[in-house]
Amino acid sequence: MSRRRGESTSRDDIRETVDRTEEDLDSRGTELEVLKVDVETVRNAVERINWGGTSDAVEIMESAVDGAEQAVIDTHGRQTAELDEVQAENAEHGDELGERSDVDREDADHISDTAGGVSTQESVNELTRARDAVLQDIDFLLEQIDRAQTAGERSQELQDIVDQAVGASGRNVR
Repeated sequence: MSRRRGESTSRDDIRETVDRTEEDLDSRGTELEVLKVDVETVRNAVERINWGGTSDAVEIMESAVDGAEQAVIDTHGRQTAELDEVQAENAEHGDELGERSDVDREDADHISDTAGGVSTQESVNELTRARDAVLQDIDFLLEQIDRAQTAGERSQELQDIVDQAVGASGRNVR
């Protein structure tokens, strides 16, 4: 006799979602690190260029260097927007897991209260088994919440570092 009221999701589905999000955030973080290196490389090249050729060559060089830096900045903007979306989805999923954990806590309390009012040992044993399953579920959900939060925090820290590097006005042509 099924008495489920809410929408259930399996632990495997939750674990897969967290795994996929961790991988996605890590992958996007790696892409941002590449952009950070690229923008630093372009800006370092600008500092090493002597700008001593003809005005025609200098003009082309300035335009090309500006274009290279702008390409990195544009790519950074696109990747940041995509990363923001994944981070928002990750936060939303973490909130959903938190809500499930809260409901589990309430259920554990209700089951414990019910077990306290039952005299038949077999019923108490079954209610204890139900409460233990809910407590295991709470532990599982808290672990997944922690994984999601850690991945989101790592991703945000890296994004902040790259944003600072890309946004730094290190450009001083000539």
